[in-house]
Amino acid sequence: MKSKLIETLKLNKSIVKLGLQIHSFGNASLRYKNFCLIKPSGANIAKLKYSEISVVEINNRKVVSGKKPSVDLDTHLLIYKNFPEINSIIHTHSVYATSWAQAKKEIPCFGTTHADYYFNQIPITKSLTNQNVNKNYEYQTGKSIVNKIKNLKINPLNIPGILVASHGPFCWGDNSKKALENAQTVEYLAELAYKTKVINNKISSIPRFLQLKHYKRKVGPNSYYGQKTKGK
Repeated sequence: MKSKLIETLKLNKSIVKLGLQIHSFGNASLRYKNFCLIKPSGANIAKLKYSEISVVEINNRKVVSGKKPSVDLDTHLLIYKNFPEINSIIHTHSVYATSWAQAKKEIPCFGTTHADYYFNQIPITKSLTNQNVNKNYEYQTGKSIVNKIKNLKINPLNIPGILVASHGPFCWGDNSKKALENAQTVEYLAELAYKTKVINNKISSIPRFLQLKHYKRKVGPNSYYGQKTKGK
């Protein structure tokens, strides 16, 4: 458990070092067996110790050690419950991705850099209603993410993350390293899309055939990007 607590601490520190959040904004978590290890609520990342990381049972929400967990705990728990392939989640308020979320716009695929990581636009959830917000807000946020992924009928590991309308990005991976890479990627693609739109406000998404080519050469059984495993 100690090594996983340290990993969770380093993950939360990394999103600050990489400029994906400031102050106590955002949070990162790790799945370990039947536990969710997550940043404590309002924690000062610079002073946070691994022993203060909140350890919560995923199935019953029982806090077994550490400080009071992030207010976004229920969002993380619902994602973990619905998608066993996800083992790490990062929620940031990075500038460009959050700007698209606040504008309630998906991040368009304007070029092949985007297509290398995600086929089609980076999606956004439906806006929450007044009833949603006033009835277990964080759970409803998680539900909006889960519903969006299921409606897309796609393996969540094949997308870097999702924008929550009016809120910000939630990213994930099958491990903490991949989750961090995806959080960086979403912010990078959000900035690219914004600047592309500024240069040419009439730009449209690249053709589907070009998106598909770039996506499939890195993802799937027929991908040919990168080095082959030795002996294969």
